[in-house]
Amino acid sequence: MRKKDPGFEVGAAWLLQQKYGLYGENRPEIVIDPAQVPEELQPLIPTAERWAIGCDVTRLDYIHKQPLDEVRRFHEFVRPFREAIDAWLDALPGDIAEWPDAAGHFMYLAIAHDEAYEPTPGEIRLRDERWERETRPKRIEQASLAAADAFQRRKYVDVVELLQPFEPFLGRSDHGKLVYARKHLPKP
Repeated sequence: MRKKDPGFEVGAAWLLQQKYGLYGENRPEIVIDPAQVPEELQPLIPTAERWAIGCDVTRLDYIHKQPLDEVRRFHEFVRPFREAIDAWLDALPGDIAEWPDAAGHFMYLAIAHDEAYEPTPGEIRLRDERWERETRPKRIEQASLAAADAFQRRKYVDVVELLQPFEPFLGRSDHGKLVYARKHLPKP
């Protein structure tokens, strides 16, 4: 049995789950009035009644407990409707309290759709490459400062460990320290 709704209490998901019973198995029953939904979105009503869980903790728990194939089917089924969902919600008043109940459910359906998204290996690779490019200058700067300190203390193993990952991108001074440190590594 579900305990009292916590409202907007903030805390670790696992603590809130235990305290309030916010598990996918306890998700609320959602019933959507078709009269409140634009005609082109009405085919989504059964899907929204299953996946449009308003509580973040409960929704994520529910998504994570579903078979991966079902989550993928859910995501693929909703995808062609996303522009229409977003357009409908964007056309509603700015105050969500003025929305029909169905619109609130469709907002949570859109959130569940986003959370069910699984990037392709190519998207993951592109994301990782972008992260590498965007953060590299800061990481090189940090490694350079730490390597300069290690170099002064003649800790050549540390110098190599710090600078080697960035070797193709090092400036002349850091590259010189790396070469020198490699020559002065302790013999095995």
